[in-house]
Amino acid sequence: MRSIIIMITLGLALSCNTAMALDNEFSFGIATGSDSGVTIKYWTSDTHAIDLFAEWSTSSSKYTFQADYLTHDFKAFEVEPGSLPFYYGVGIRVESKKGSSTKTGLRIPLGISYLMETAPIDFFGELGPRIDVAPETDFELDIMLGIRYRIMP
Repeated sequence: MRSIIIMITLGLALSCNTAMALDNEFSFGIATGSDSGVTIKYWTSDTHAIDLFAEWSTSSSKYTFQADYLTHDFKAFEVEPGSLPFYYGVGIRVESKKGSSTKTGLRIPLGISYLMETAPIDFFGELGPRIDVAPETDFELDIMLGIRYRIMP
């Protein structure tokens, strides 16, 4: 199972490299909710992005990693100034906690993101229904609020 996770993560990373000739906007920030950690987003085009999230806790020896491929609909909500796209996608989630089996699951993130026009900042809110497929089948819902700093090409 770990080799499948590594192959999917490597595939997402390689697709990021092949898309560099496109929009190329990169952002990083923090998120909190079901888990709290750091987030990195790379836009592969004007409407598609790869979103990575990592959370760790040294006190409970818990580590979480998520990788999502997102599609953004900029026409869902019209706002001025800035933009407020609705986004959806598919991804994977891996959670490892000392003393228990590593959880692996599939995610379907749904959210909105406010991209400011006057500053390189975006705020986002996301619901991520997921089904853990290993070591046992379980359904859970991730909730996340965050902020990112955008580095524009």
